[in-house]
Amino acid sequence: MKRIFKGMVLVIMVVLVLGSLAYARGGGSHYGMNLTGKTVEISGIIQAVDVTFPQLGIKVDVNGKIVEVELGPVGQYNSKDFQIGYPISLTGEYVWDNVFIPYSLKVNDTTYKLRDADGYPLWAGKGNCRCMMGHRSRNR
Repeated sequence: MKRIFKGMVLVIMVVLVLGSLAYARGGGSHYGMNLTGKTVEISGIIQAVDVTFPQLGIKVDVNGKIVEVELGPVGQYNSKDFQIGYPISLTGEYVWDNVFIPYSLKVNDTTYKLRDADGYPLWAGKGNCRCMMGHRSRNR
């Protein structure tokens, strides 16, 4: 009986660990695959900053609507630029009703360019395989 119990506990632990890895922030996110290249400009006030290493995300109040903005790797930003209450201007696309992927942004007098015209993330480097990265060519 103890053997069966230990086996069940082990299976449950493995399932929980694998499940948490699969659903970790960004682990299964393919927002970039939904990019169309039809960018819009939005601006608002930063309401929340979420640093889930290595990713940075913010929530922005845009005309009374809270929009989640996925910024990518935290290492490319100056943390002083992303403070609650700071105004921010973004150019990018909505991939869901309240999720925005920026191609560029301006905050605290600093402009960040995040993606090229095809939606390819600049932080991924040049010469890398673009076959599974976030860019819009799959949706053309």
